[in-house]
Amino acid sequence: MTLVPPETPSPVDSARRKASSSSFYSAMRLMPKEQREAMFAIYGFCRLVDDIADDGIGTRAERHAELVKWRVDLDELYAGNPPERAQFLAEPVKQYGLRKQDFLTVVDGMDMDVAEDIVAPDLKTLDLYCERVASSVGRLSIKVFGMDEGPGFELAHHLGRALQLTNILRDLDEDAGISRLYLQVAADERIEDWSEERIWAELQTRLGNGTAIIQGTTPENDPGSSIGLSYQFEY
Repeated sequence: MTLVPPETPSPVDSARRKASSSSFYSAMRLMPKEQREAMFAIYGFCRLVDDIADDGIGTRAERHAELVKWRVDLDELYAGNPPERAQFLAEPVKQYGLRKQDFLTVVDGMDMDVAEDIVAPDLKTLDLYCERVASSVGRLSIKVFGMDEGPGFELAHHLGRALQLTNILRDLDEDAGISRLYLQVAADERIEDWSEERIWAELQTRLGNGTAIIQGTTPENDPGSSIGLSYQFEY
């Protein structure tokens, strides 16, 4: 009797299963099938490159090399010769005009985590990180949603940053476990001891009025914010 090894799930299938227990999946169910599948493809890509950055397998140089391979794969995809592992992106790229630069920007963000453990970055570095790992995904999503690029990309810029900062606050303990801290903290303090009021005060100091995007924007007072669940998914 010959044993047949189980078939490896595609990135889209893996993304669908990963999302099935999250609010992201609930949002996706409301979309037409073709748009939903394109979003799962984007999600699948983000999961693949994020796993390279976060799974801790291999040295930093080896993980960087894996991300370089994805850059090459994207070049080939957009040249019309998608390698097998990038094949799942071919149809969404063609159908929705997804931009190569946005995929590459996602890889740039993952490379920031590979290059070094980010600890208490300055505001410029934090903003760049949010641009790369969140707002770039927003721009890909905007293309799938069919929004005009002008207002759509502006929404992706601000909402991506707001949601990424929210994720950073939520994941402080988890990130600390892998030696990362995306907020600035004095050496003699423990961020776990901060009250919620202190956290918002610190954000206000760093972001000024931008804090309101996180603290006060809801689907009721800003209809555009309802898009958030659709593209700020968990890698």
